[in-house]
Amino acid sequence: MDGIIRDVHAEILNGFKNGAVLHADETGWRVRGKNCWLWVFDAPDTAYFTVDKTRGSAVVRRVLGEIFFGVLVVDGWNAYLYLLGEVVFQRRLKRLKQCLANLVQWPNPGDVLEEIIKKVKRQQPRILTFVEHPDVPFHNNYAEYLIRIGVRKRKISGGSVSAEGAASYAILLSIYTTCKLRGISFPKYLKESLKHYIKAGAPLSLKSYQDATAAVSEMCPLLTPATR
Repeated sequence: MDGIIRDVHAEILNGFKNGAVLHADETGWRVRGKNCWLWVFDAPDTAYFTVDKTRGSAVVRRVLGEIFFGVLVVDGWNAYLYLLGEVVFQRRLKRLKQCLANLVQWPNPGDVLEEIIKKVKRQQPRILTFVEHPDVPFHNNYAEYLIRIGVRKRKISGGSVSAEGAASYAILLSIYTTCKLRGISFPKYLKESLKHYIKAGAPLSLKSYQDATAAVSEMCPLLTPATR
């Protein structure tokens, strides 16, 4: 199955990697009992999942490339930092920066506050990015919300029994989540994509399916989704 729709997985990646604002997160995954990582990179209507042996920056480079001109919303994990070094903070915000600098110099912090200060210091050059980019949220990472589906499955199944199974899961999860974000019925899309594969030898791309669905809606505006 994953071999048939692998091109759709690549379509999802190519369609969003140059977006202005992306989110990313990663969580532990098991493949044949060994520790791996389930990653998600996403935009408002797109989600790309992949499983890798490493939690390092090589995965970020593989997915987004060596150069990324947008803004990547992440947690404090160091693997993402190479993308963010020259994105935003080169001008203005002097007062906010100074306030932040003063806060991390809090005298005699307790153990909990000291740990928070360490994390803030690591992110200090990037922590005010949302001020200059109105499309960047100031709240927690959206990707953390999307990757919960993988966390739930891992808790139930323990992960994957093979690398091939992990790759197939990432592909199907990417397409399922992207369909959900775009308001597309995942089962209906899979059915039409497989029918297209039987006829043409290639899966139906998400864009082609959306265009065809939109065309039907324009031709039959009185039909409800249940009757189309």
